[in-house]
Order: sequence, then structure tokens, then C-alpha cells
Amino acid sequence: VGTMQKVDPVLEPSPKGSDINEDDFLLPEFNELVLQEFEGSGIPYLKEGSTEVVSDVKETGDDATAMESEIKGLRNQTFVLQERVKSLEMQLLEYYGLKEQEKAVRELENHLKAQSMELKLLKLKMDSLQAENQRLREQAQNYSRTVEELETARAKIRLLRKQMKAENESAKAQLVAVQERVSTLQALEKESCKRDEEIQTKLQNLQDLGNETAILREMNEKLRQENLELATKLDSRGRAASASNSK
Repeated sequence: VGTMQKVDPVLEPSPKGSDINEDDFLLPEFNELVLQEFEGSGIPYLKEGSTEVVSDVKETGDDATAMESEIKGLRNQTFVLQERVKSLEMQLLEYYGLKEQEKAVRELENHLKAQSMELKLLKLKMDSLQAENQRLREQAQNYSRTVEELETARAKIRLLRKQMKAENESAKAQLVAVQERVSTLQALEKESCKRDEEIQTKLQNLQDLGNETAILREMNEKLRQENLELATKLDSRGRAASASNSK
């Protein structure tokens, strides 16, 4: 009987394998664990990338009994390893389950943080609403006093309106009187302006007459001087004539 060759067992993917991220896929580590089991058991196996058989089992020639015993031992070891593989697969499934649980825990933590933030916002909103409610209560307590003040203000406004109406009527009467007085003064001013014009005309006429009088006076004075000179000359001539006649 020739030397037996043992190859690595092929594991079927876990049912949850499709839900596991590539970064969390630990099948190489699982294969290493299986290889360690083979090495510890003395079962021959093929190295990766090699077709050469590595084995610590020696050929026994034609010793069929020893070979059968060895085959039986190998079968027992194979069964043990298969059970070990199943156990490792269960551990792997449990590991993936823990990873899923960790993911769920992280999601719950994030959800809890969001809920906590929302709770804080709701608390702030509730505090704001309570403050607003307190303010409204205070306003409600002061409402009656505000109404009384409003009624008092309305009464004052009505009184002021009456006073303003009376003052407006009085002001209108005064305005009419002032307008009439202004009209009278304007008429007097117009008449006064007319009289001033007449007076100015008369003054101008008097001034013109004064100028003419002065001119006439100058002319009279000149004529008087001329008459005086003429009389003097005549008197001189008369005297000369009398003197010549007496001779």
C-alpha cells in the first residue's frame, strides 16, 4: 500500500457569512487552527502551493496488519478532527453572532445618544414652555389691573377729546375774529397807503412850488437890483443935466 496523502478539509461558508463584512471575515485564522490540529495529530497534509507529501509515517512494506491499524488510527483521528472542525465552526458562528451583537450594541448606543440629545432638547423646550406659561400666568394676574388702567385711560381720552373739541371751537371763533381783524387792518393799511400816496403827491407839489417860489424870488431880487441900478443911473444923468443947464 502506498503512502496516503491528506489534504486540508474544505469548510462550507457559514449561513451568516453573507451578512459579515469582508473586514470581519476570519476564515484564514480558522484554517490556521485546523492546520494546527493536523500538525498536532501527526496526520500528513499538503503544504499550500506544493504537491509534495509531508508525512512522519514510514512505509511498512508488506506489513498489512500494521497498515490496517494505522488506517484505523487515522480514521479515528479524522473523526476527532471532524468533531473539532464542527466545534470550531460553532465557535466561529458564535463569534460572528457576538460581532452582530456588538454592531447592534453600537447602533443602540448611537440611538441612545440620539434619544438623549432629543430628551435634552425636549427638556429645554419644556423649560421654555414652563417659563412662557409662568409669564402668561403673571399677565393673567395683572389683567384686571390692566383693564382698570385701560378704562381710566379711556375716560381720560374722552375727557381730553371734549376739552379739545371745546378748545377747537374757541380757537375757531378766535381765528374768525383774528381774520376779521386782519381784514380790517388790511383795509386800513390799504387806505393808509392811499393817503400816504396823496400826501407824498402834495408834498411833492409843495416842494415844486417852493422851488418855483425861490426862483421867482431870485428873479425879483435880480429885477430889483436892475431897477436900482437903472434908477441910480437916471438920477446921475438928471443931476448932470441940471448942472449943465445952470451954467
